[in-house]
Amino acid sequence: MSKSSSRVRKLVTLAILAALGSALMWVEVPFIPPFKFDISDSTVIIATVLYGPLGGVAVALVKSIVHMLIISVGDFGVGEMVAFVASMSYTLPFYYTMLLLKKTVKNPLLLRIIPCVVGIASLTVMMYYFNIYVSFPLYSLATNTPFTHKEIVAFSTSFIPGNIIKGVGLSIVFLLLSFRLDYIATKYLCDEDECPLIINRTHVKGIK
Repeated sequence: MSKSSSRVRKLVTLAILAALGSALMWVEVPFIPPFKFDISDSTVIIATVLYGPLGGVAVALVKSIVHMLIISVGDFGVGEMVAFVASMSYTLPFYYTMLLLKKTVKNPLLLRIIPCVVGIASLTVMMYYFNIYVSFPLYSLATNTPFTHKEIVAFSTSFIPGNIIKGVGLSIVFLLLSFRLDYIATKYLCDEDECPLIINRTHVKGIK
C-alpha cells in the first residue's frame, strides 16, 4: 500500500476513534465535580496500540476539546484537562512497558496484563499528585471555590479508589478487545512497519 493511502487510512481510523471517544464521554458517572468516570479512554488505548503515542495523544486531545466545547459546565476546561492527563497517565506507561516487554516476554497474556498493571499504578499515583498540585488548585480558582491544602489532600486521597477502578475497567476493556484487535489491525489497518504493539503478527495473519 502506498504511503499516501496508508496516511489516509491512519487519519480516518484516528478520526473514527476520536469521534467514538467523544460520544462515549457523554456516558458519564458523576463523582466529585468536575471529575467523572467514563470508558472513552478505551479509544485512546486502541489508538495508541495501533499508531503509537502520537495517535493516542491526538484522540485524547480531540475528545477532550469536543467535550469542553459541547458539555463542559463552567469550570473553564479544568475537567477536560484532568481527563486528558488521566488518559496519558495510563496510556503512555502502558505503551512503553509493552514495547519494552515485547523484546523479552513471549507469553501473549503476560504481555498484555503487565502493561495494564503498570498503567493502573501510574494512573493512580500520577493523578493523586496532579490533583493535589494542579487540578484542585485550578478548579478552586476557576470556580472561586476556596479549598485548604488539607481539604485538597483529602479530596485527592478519596479519588484513589476511583482511579484504581477506572484503570481496572480500562484494562478489562483492552484485554477483551486485544486479541481481536490484533487480527483487525494486521488485516485491515497496519502495514508491516506500523502498529508496533501488535502481538504475534505472523500468527494473526493466518487467522481465518
